[in-house]
Amino acid sequence: MPLPNGVIASNDGRTLYVSDSHLKLWRAYPVRGDGSVGPGRTFFNPDTPDRADPDGMTIDERGNLYLTGRGGVWAVSAAGEAIGFIPMPRFCSNVTFGGPQGRMLFMTCKGAVYSLAMRVRGGDPRYW
Repeated sequence: MPLPNGVIASNDGRTLYVSDSHLKLWRAYPVRGDGSVGPGRTFFNPDTPDRADPDGMTIDERGNLYLTGRGGVWAVSAAGEAIGFIPMPRFCSNVTFGGPQGRMLFMTCKGAVYSLAMRVRGGDPRYW
């Protein structure tokens, strides 16, 4: 992959997700028992006219991913299906969960940081 960008592992550590800024999509790789990765596949490639580079990502306690790029933040199931979209007025480069109970989604965008209260917690085990 010529331009890998954001990266995160699934909550169980069995899948590695990578933002592919060259092809402008997101890929998934199985993580083998020895820590190496198997052949990748296209995980998410929304049909949108916006071709902004995929960038950062995070995961929630249910295994859903939040992917920055292509016009905002995409909420995507572990199966690679879009379950929501947060349009952003500026290019959004990264996203993470935080706050007292891990239910705040923070998004860094060009010249601004946004936050959004969520019903789910981040996938970081400190919040479980």
